[in-house]
Amino acid sequence: MPLGHEPVSARGDIIGHTTSCAFGYRVGRPVALAFCKAGLETGHEVEVNIAGRRATARVQIGPVFDPEGLRMRDIG
Repeated sequence: MPLGHEPVSARGDIIGHTTSCAFGYRVGRPVALAFCKAGLETGHEVEVNIAGRRATARVQIGPVFDPEGLRMRDIG
């Protein structure tokens, strides 16, 4: 689980750092906000160095949420 201020890299180069992190209960995984160099788009893969271990992450420009509200509704 990231805590914040971890380096973010792409193609071996450090391109930024996380600013804050928490577990996203609605999306079921950790979510980190990061300040990175321009040029990244939604879907790009990056690596976050968490306590010396590299974790693969996917860039999401904009909010992470469930737009249809399917996780909150009983659709059965």
